[in-house]
Amino acid sequence: MTRDELPPESEMPRVYWDWLEYLSRAEGKSPATLKAYGAAFRRVLRHAEIHPSLFEPSLLDHATLVQAAYSMLSHGKSVSTVDQTLSAVENFCEFCEYKGVIEK
Repeated sequence: MTRDELPPESEMPRVYWDWLEYLSRAEGKSPATLKAYGAAFRRVLRHAEIHPSLFEPSLLDHATLVQAAYSMLSHGKSVSTVDQTLSAVENFCEFCEYKGVIEK
């Protein structure tokens, strides 16, 4: 798998699906937004070199996200793509805090 190939959604952990469902139901996000957020999250996992089967929300610490951002930039992603990606991950982390999966 190259850096541009995202992990398949079929491999994503339950918390990923719970988050997308929350975005749809509680926040009223459109299908296009859900698709973009999902791709952004999978992009971070890819660039952070975290396999979906090994993912735990606590793995998304500051150092990991900085490393993933640098990896995205060094592989040709634009600054705006990286910003949008990190914004989606921030939303994911807020969801995990809300659900008590991680602490702030």
